[in-house]
Amino acid sequence: FRGEHEAAAAAYQEASKRGHKSQPGLAQLWSAQGHIDKAAEEIRRLLVQVTHRRHRSHLLLASVEILLAAGLVLEARVSAEELSKLDAELRTPLSYAASSHAIGAVLLGEDRPQQALVALRDATTTWDEIGARYHSAKARVLMAGAHRELGDEVAAKAELLAAAQLFDALGAAADRLHAEEFYRRKAGADDT
Repeated sequence: FRGEHEAAAAAYQEASKRGHKSQPGLAQLWSAQGHIDKAAEEIRRLLVQVTHRRHRSHLLLASVEILLAAGLVLEARVSAEELSKLDAELRTPLSYAASSHAIGAVLLGEDRPQQALVALRDATTTWDEIGARYHSAKARVLMAGAHRELGDEVAAKAELLAAAQLFDALGAAADRLHAEEFYRRKAGADDT
């Protein structure tokens, strides 16, 4: 998430050579590099192949993000709903945060910003409680988009600023730039 894409790609390749799993991280890297179709194709393949519950739960949140970036809202909903079912079984703060985050992202993708805010607030609160600052920042970016769609610029800017501060603290400059771009796209969508 530091924007060092070439180094990250090399690290994923090395990890794979040593027998470690490189996915869904590599698909997320491709998405961050703008190779959305390639990332979506890979995430779809993984959704078919990965069946172990622990590995699948890790994959599902990434799949929601990638599928939404590819404009595949219905497929993202399927992943989010599966993640919610896993949360009902696992009942851990981590599974709850991931599930709420995924559902909120999908609701925003479905142009339901008010409902998205409820889920994303739950996600952000839980991410903060378990110390998952990166995920909290990503959820805050989505909250900024939801607030913006609802016409609340003050709340939108506050969430975007909070996300930017978290990304800065983590050294995640690329994610900060993506957050600002997402926010601008939401503004453009509101103007049309």
